[in-house]
Amino acid sequence: MRGWHTNAAQRVLRLQLEGRTRRTVDLVAEKGRNVPAVFAFDASDENGDGWIDVAVAAAANSADKMRSSTCSDFSRRRRARGT
Repeated sequence: MRGWHTNAAQRVLRLQLEGRTRRTVDLVAEKGRNVPAVFAFDASDENGDGWIDVAVAAAANSADKMRSSTCSDFSRRRRARGT
C-alpha cells in the first residue's frame, strides 16, 4: 500500500479474512513509511461458498477513513482449495 501519511496513527488498517478482522496494523508505526510488509494467516472457507474473502479496511481509530473505493483495490476473493 502506498505510504501517503508520514506519521503513525493516520492510517490504521483492519486486515480481514472471511469477514473477520484478523489483525489491526499501523504500517508507519510498525514498519516505517513505504516499507513493504507481508502478513500471513491461516485461513479456510468458513462460509462454504468456495472462496476465501480477503479485505483491508480502515480501523475505527484511524484518522484516515479510507473510502471503500480505495479499499476495493485491496479486497479480493481467492478460490478455496478443493473447489
